[in-house]
Amino acid sequence: MIGRIVTMRMGLSVISLTTLLLTPWSRLVQAEVAQQSWSSVQIGAGLVSDQPTSGQIRTLRPPEIKAAQQALPGQDLILNHAFRVTLRNFGTCLFVPVASHYGEIGGRKLTLNLIREGKVIYTLPSTEADRKPWTFLEIKAISFTELDFDGFEDIILLAEYHAGPGGPGSSEPFTLATFYFNQSGQAFRVDEALSRQVSARKVTTMEQIEKIIRNELNYLP
Repeated sequence: MIGRIVTMRMGLSVISLTTLLLTPWSRLVQAEVAQQSWSSVQIGAGLVSDQPTSGQIRTLRPPEIKAAQQALPGQDLILNHAFRVTLRNFGTCLFVPVASHYGEIGGRKLTLNLIREGKVIYTLPSTEADRKPWTFLEIKAISFTELDFDGFEDIILLAEYHAGPGGPGSSEPFTLATFYFNQSGQAFRVDEALSRQVSARKVTTMEQIEKIIRNELNYLP
C-alpha cells in the first residue's frame, strides 16, 4: 500500500488531501478540512478509476477558482467542497457546489455543477430535498466512486438540512445521503429510493455509508 499526503494552506483553513493506492485499478481519495480551531471535518472519500479515463481528485487552484466564479457570477460557491475531477466522458472539469438563497428568512438550496473553461457544462439533477420546504445547511462529505460496476464514476453526497425556510437553529438539523448515478457519461440520475433507504439509517459519515452499501446492499467493487 502506498500513501501520500499533501497539505495546502488556504486562508484560515488547512486542507489535507490523502491518497492511498489500494489496487492497480482503484484509488481512495480522502480530504479533510481543519478550520482555524483545528477541529477536522471530513469532506470526502471516494474510489476513482486509475485507468486513463479518470484522473486524480484535488482541491481547486486560484485560476480554477477564478474560472468557477466566472461561470457562476455572484453566487455563493462552496469552495471547500469544490474539486478538479476527471469523470469518464465528461472529461476533466471542476465540480462546484453552490448554495442558492431564497425567501427572506435564510432559506438555502444546494446545486452541484460541472464547469469547464469558465462555463457550466452540466448541473446535477434536483433531489427530494430540493422539492421539500427544507433548508440546506452544509455539506458533510462528497464521494466520487464507481458504485454499480458499469465503469462510470458515480457521486455520493452527504449534507445537512433542517425543515422549513428559517436559518440555523429554527429546527433540529438532519443529515441526508444522496446517490447520483452516472448514466454512461451523458447525465446523472438521482436514485431517490436508495437515498431514502440509506438516509433512514441516520448516517453521519461516508464510512457509515460505505459500510451499508458495500456489506448490505452489494454496491461498490
